Amino acid sequence: MEDQKAFKLIAKAIPDLPRRFKEIEGKLRYAFADKSLLLEALTHSSLARELNQGEDIVCWNERLEFLGDAVLGLVISETLMKRTEQFSEGELSKLRAALVKEGTLSDLALDFGLQDALLLGINERQHPIKRSILADAFEALIGAFYLDAGLKKTAHFIKSVYSIQKLESLTELLKDDSKSQLQEWTQKHYRDRPEYHVIGRKGPEHLPEFEVEVKFRSLIHARGIGTTKKKASQNAAQNALARLKAPHDERKDEEAL
Repeated sequence: MEDQKAFKLIAKAIPDLPRRFKEIEGKLRYAFADKSLLLEALTHSSLARELNQGEDIVCWNERLEFLGDAVLGLVISETLMKRTEQFSEGELSKLRAALVKEGTLSDLALDFGLQDALLLGINERQHPIKRSILADAFEALIGAFYLDAGLKKTAHFIKSVYSIQKLESLTELLKDDSKSQLQEWTQKHYRDRPEYHVIGRKGPEHLPEFEVEVKFRSLIHARGIGTTKKKASQNAAQNALARLKAPHDERKDEEAL
């Protein structure tokens, strides 16, 4: 009964709800037996709060996100364990973190077209969709898929998505992880997290060059250059790591560059 009330409330606010369901199920190549799971997975808290008005009728996707996070972690962990590269425990942890981080999940959500199906409140619809919302919804969809279809089909979906995006270049992920390594180092030694700031940009539009500085504890510890902000940030992190790990007589501790 509550599910029917939720469907009616959301369908009134989002008239093209059936189309959104059809598109998601078409991309998944799976029709949900329990449509309320798909409804919950796609519903953001902003819409639920608008429609509930003090009642508890419309559920949003945070509970399914919690489940989806666990299912995704299990499938990715098992997949990594079975790879022929025989990664070490430390490498496995870094790879899994890179594969399930917000940036990766939001990219996957965009490629999947999830942004067109999400059920958002009026205010959220007036702004570009946040990366965090996309990432959370992707995990929620995995959670809903798992409850309705089981682990085997859900694992197949996850592997099919990641095989295109990430799993073919795992060694590159390990090489290009200076930012994560720097954060681990600073948290261990200083209990602080580094911050990155773009301080320069030059070159033509088609071939820009960015300069990024990384600092923590209010000190500039390194700068990096790259053709994208991401590459410049990675370069800055790599330079900071090299400087911080150098023997003490090669640098002055706590000294700004």
